[in-house]
Amino acid sequence: LNLIEELGIIIKNKNTSYNRFKNRIIFPIHDGFGKISGFAGRIQESSNNSAKYINSQESLLYKKSEILYGYFLAKNEIAKADNCYVVEGYTDVISLYQADIKNVVSCSGTSFTEKQIRKLSKITKNITVVYDSDKAGIDASKRSINMILNNNMNVQILPLPKGDDPDSFSKKNSKNEVKEYFENKKIDFIEYELNYLQKEKTTVNDINSLNSIIKSISVIPNELTRSIYIKELSKKVQIEKEIILNQVNKVLKNTSTKNIINNKKEEKTHKISEHE
Repeated sequence: LNLIEELGIIIKNKNTSYNRFKNRIIFPIHDGFGKISGFAGRIQESSNNSAKYINSQESLLYKKSEILYGYFLAKNEIAKADNCYVVEGYTDVISLYQADIKNVVSCSGTSFTEKQIRKLSKITKNITVVYDSDKAGIDASKRSINMILNNNMNVQILPLPKGDDPDSFSKKNSKNEVKEYFENKKIDFIEYELNYLQKEKTTVNDINSLNSIIKSISVIPNELTRSIYIKELSKKVQIEKEIILNQVNKVLKNTSTKNIINNKKEEKTHKISEHE
C-alpha cells in the first residue's frame, strides 16, 4: 500500500484508502522502452468539482517533464520521417495514429519542456507544432516555438481550421485528407505570426508581430540560421535586412547583459554556500 500510494495510484485518508482514478477512462503512459510509468485519467461525466484529467504524481518512475505520450511507439516513425508532430492531448495522439500519422507525440499533460525537446533532438532536428486553434493553444504554441528554436532545432506550425483540435480534425476527415493536410499546410513561425495570429491588420498589431518575430529569431543560437530567418522576414515585410539585423542584435545584447548579471548573482550565492 505504501508503494502504490507513493506512485499516486491510491490516496490514504485516515484509516481508509481509495482509488485516485476511480470512474475515469485510463490512458497508460509508457516510457521510451514501452514500460508503463504512469497514468492519466479522464472523467467520464462532466463535473464542476473534479478536474477533467488527472495524472500520476511525480515519482521515481514518472517524470512528467521528461516523458512524451506515445514516444515509445513513435520514435522509429519520427526517425524515418525526420520530423515529429507535437500535439497537446492523449486523444490527439491516438486519433492521428489511427489516421496513419504515426510520428506524433504529446506533452503528457504539461507544457512542452526543454527536457522533452532534447529527447526528441536525438532522433530528429525537425518539430511541427499542432496545437488547438483556441487562445490557450495559440499561447502554448508561441512558448514552444521559442524553446525549440533555442535548442537549435527547426520548427514549423500546422494551423488547424478554427474550432478544431487534432482529434476532431482527424475524425471529420478521411485518412488521405488528413495526410494531405499535414503534408501541405505546414508554415514557418514568421508566417504564423504575421498571417495567423493577427485578428485584424493594424499598425499596432504589425509592430507587435514584428517585435515578437525578432525575439524568436534572437533565441536561435546558430548565426547562419538567424541570418536566413532575417533575410526571410525582410522579404516578407519589405523592410531592409540591416534594420532587422540591428534589432536582433539589440535583443541579443540585452539578453547577454541580463545573463552576465544573473551569472554574477549565482556566483555570489555559490560562494556563500561554500563558506557555510
